[in-house]
Parts: sequence; C-alpha cells; structure tokens
Amino acid sequence: SPDNNYLAVAHEAAPYITIYKRSGDTFTKLPNPTVLPTGNSEDCAFSPDNNYLAVAHIAAPYITIYKR
Repeated sequence: SPDNNYLAVAHEAAPYITIYKRSGDTFTKLPNPTVLPTGNSEDCAFSPDNNYLAVAHIAAPYITIYKR
C-alpha cells in the first residue's frame, strides 16, 4: 500500500485475495473480506490515497473494489 502498512496478494485459488498488515518486519494476515473476488485474481492495487483496493479477476464482474 502507499503508506507501506498493508500488502495485498492476488491468488489463482480461493480466497483469491489475501491482505496482510505490516508492523515492523512482521506481516499479519487479516480476515478475508466478506465479499471475495468471483474467480482467479490476476492483480491488485491500492489507490494513491490508500482508501481503496482494486482486485482484477477472470470472472464477472472482473473487478472487485474494497473500501478501507
């Protein structure tokens, strides 16, 4: 993430996205979002203001956006 506090990883298998919170050199997995991407995730990106995470995936609707 732009503030260097979060790491998002796109997966080709469920849950398709994993989000970690950083504290120093330690990364702690956060609970899965309530609504998960609908298919294999290809990429993810945080918005510059760190308020949104977009996940691109291979099934409709092809993009899932999470608000912080």
